Amino acid sequence: MGEMNRAFQTIGLAGATALFVMLIGCPAATAGPFTGKNGRIAVVKSRGNTDYLGVYSKKRKFRTLYKSVYSDPYDPDQLTDLAFSPSGTRIAFSHGWRPSRLSIANLRTGRGRFVPTGRIDAYLPSWGSNGRITFLGSTTMSNRRRGTYSVREGGGGRHRLFKAQTLAASVDQHWFITAGGDQAASHHLDLLNDKGNRVRSIVRDRRYQFSNPAFSANGRWIAYQRNKSDTGGQAGSLFVVRRDGTHRRRLTTGNRDGAPAFSPDGRWIVFIRQHRGGSLNSNVAVLPLKHPGKSRLITRSRKTYFLDVAWGRD
Repeated sequence: MGEMNRAFQTIGLAGATALFVMLIGCPAATAGPFTGKNGRIAVVKSRGNTDYLGVYSKKRKFRTLYKSVYSDPYDPDQLTDLAFSPSGTRIAFSHGWRPSRLSIANLRTGRGRFVPTGRIDAYLPSWGSNGRITFLGSTTMSNRRRGTYSVREGGGGRHRLFKAQTLAASVDQHWFITAGGDQAASHHLDLLNDKGNRVRSIVRDRRYQFSNPAFSANGRWIAYQRNKSDTGGQAGSLFVVRRDGTHRRRLTTGNRDGAPAFSPDGRWIVFIRQHRGGSLNSNVAVLPLKHPGKSRLITRSRKTYFLDVAWGRD
């Protein structure tokens, strides 16, 4: 824990401070994905044996907040599962794998810290408007006490909301999404209420796998990824649907997109697009919900693999 906190302070402080100063001095965009309160895009990207957690500014300049060097895919220092605070000043994420620790990076100070969760592993955090963070959890290694948990940013008040393990939560924390059956290869996504009771299926089809659901800021829309059952879930096509199950639309084709997240104003989707030809190398792209065919790349790299992406407000 101490090594990570020191790494945040020594590696991330200068970058995050410079980023904050730069953003203060940048004029607001007049059109496009960074209009209004749409601010920074956070990513975890991998090059070689190093993962980088950082933020792209409105001018697409990347600043590293934290980096980890690993020797194999199961190194305990891996970073994933990004979630911005409602204010856009902090990022919650999962740090490590069995155990996985809930962590927070502060963009303004460049400091990072763990959130105490006891013996409970923490994955897929979602930050609520009440300041609490929900996450998928279970007891380290034994996989007991599985469920959806809630905790305050400082680590207090941790408790299990219900037994179902959920993949995403609305900002008001009234609605949750869980994968039906095997979460690694789910053939349906279900909507739950704040008691953990199933309300309806969001999508269901034995021919496909569904993953990476995300709520819009107002909780009315849900984006998700659809994969062919034999692709292993690396990439697919993106869809959006109303929470009540209506107005379903396909956003992308080609089966090389994944990890969708809404912009703070709900008008854009940011996602990860793999290179053609089955390569794991990828870039970050955005598309307007009203005109999904007009996607554009935020990054242009042939040697980077993006693991996750999130969009925070200004």
